[in-house]
Order: sequence, then C-alpha cells, then structure tokens
Amino acid sequence: MIFFNFLKIIFLLLLISFPLNAKANKVPCFSIQIMSKMNTLGSLEELQNEFYPKNCKIIKIKDYLTVRCGCFKTREDSRDSLSNLKQKYTDAYIRKTNKNMYEYAPRMKYTENKEKSVYEKIDNPLKNGNYQEVITIIKSSKDLKIDAKLWIILAKCSQQLGNDKDSKIAYLNAKLIIEEHLKILN
Repeated sequence: MIFFNFLKIIFLLLLISFPLNAKANKVPCFSIQIMSKMNTLGSLEELQNEFYPKNCKIIKIKDYLTVRCGCFKTREDSRDSLSNLKQKYTDAYIRKTNKNMYEYAPRMKYTENKEKSVYEKIDNPLKNGNYQEVITIIKSSKDLKIDAKLWIILAKCSQQLGNDKDSKIAYLNAKLIIEEHLKILN
C-alpha cells in the first residue's frame, strides 16, 4: 500500500511539473524575420548557402523554414534592428519567437565574411557591356590560373573590344587549362 501511495505522489508531481516545464520552454522573444520558405527537399540547403547578418538563424515553424535575426526581450528593443535590416531586406518584420527555438537553431553564414566571387564581380559590368572593366577584374583574379571559363570570358571581352591578338591568347590559355584537367582525369 505504501508503494502505491508513493507512486501516486510521484505521478501527481509529474502532472503538476509538466505544465510548468512546458511553459518554461516557451519563453518569448522578438526577432526580425527576413525570409520564409516552404520546407521542401532543397530549401534548407538553399538557405544555408546564403549569407545573412551575424545574428540570423534558420528556424523551422510548421511547414516553413524562416530566417530570423536576433532575440530581443521586447518588441521595442527589436525596432532598431528592424530599421537596419529593412535597408537590405525590405520585407523584414518583427515576429514573436520562442527563445529556445532561436537559441538552438543552426547558425547562418555571415555576410561580414563573404567575399564576392570573380563571377559576382563581373556580372554587372558584363551585362552593361563594360568589357574593359570585366577584363581588369578577371586579370586581377587569383582564380585565372586554374579557371578555363574565365579565360573564355576574357577572350570574348577582348573580341568585343577588337583585340583579336589578346582574344587568341586567352583562348589558348583556356585550352591549356582544359588539357591539364583532362590529363589529371586520364
């Protein structure tokens, strides 16, 4: 009989403490949501390959993956962060967030550490027909020694500027790199 009374007491204590623990795990904070995507097969990887501000994390909420930044005690505390983030992420807004979900969510790649690739650097000048600027950017790239595609872009830009000699040299360099890659594969 004592054993059953003891079990009843344990059971009651568990019942009483469960709602308290559940509430303790739902401490709210306010975050800035800058993006939301349907949780599909490739969406997590896609979000993880993007660069976001340092305090941003991916949080899964039902069928969505959201990118939320910061975990502030009050809505007012989050307003400064909102105005800063709105400059780059125009659809950003304040959301109530579960603090534990935020704290245990995976970290993002940070924008502060991201250096643009040579392809990102040449994208706009290439679209605008600034071939000389594209050539300058490519020639200063450390990737030029190993990237045949850059030599081909260089060749085409030289052609556009009427520099047939430079264009031929660039095509030959692309050919040499491709041949080296083929030797490695064989």
